[in-house]
Amino acid sequence: MRTAACVTRDGPARGLKSIRQALAGFLASKPQMQLSTRKLVEHGGFALLSADWKMTATGSDGKEIKVAAWSTEVGRKNADGTWTYLIDDPFGGE
Repeated sequence: MRTAACVTRDGPARGLKSIRQALAGFLASKPQMQLSTRKLVEHGGFALLSADWKMTATGSDGKEIKVAAWSTEVGRKNADGTWTYLIDDPFGGE
């Protein structure tokens, strides 16, 4: 069985249920993101990616939140030609 992972400030979330729980508060803030790919290395059906991103959102107190970082991701090419993220570390540059 394959399990996806998402790196959060609290540590990795593994599996769809845990990832959904870890991202629930983030998604509630109605984030707006801009992403620019820095690097993409593909080999043997796998890809290593890095991107610059910035985000604005609304905190639970109604104040604007701004965050910027660069990420590191690992993806796998599926048999149908689509891609699936296996690992997503949004703060992979820290």
